[in-house]
Amino acid sequence: MQPKIEDFSVSILGENLVPVATAKDLVMILDSHLTYDEHIISIVSKCMSYLAQIYCVKHAFDDKTLVTVINALSLVSI
Repeated sequence: MQPKIEDFSVSILGENLVPVATAKDLVMILDSHLTYDEHIISIVSKCMSYLAQIYCVKHAFDDKTLVTVINALSLVSI
């Protein structure tokens, strides 16, 4: 059925709405199959970036502060 939908468009108030591969609503990313695959890829990518940044400066923090930074950044990425 999906190939039939790709040429589909709707006009609302003079604006054409056409199907897209992914859509972001608030913080969730959904793909055309209504799965969370793109969202999960995005979250993992952000987390890996944050972990790389923490790894570069981990020597500057004591253990308690390092855990606090990791927890804070993990909440930001969700």
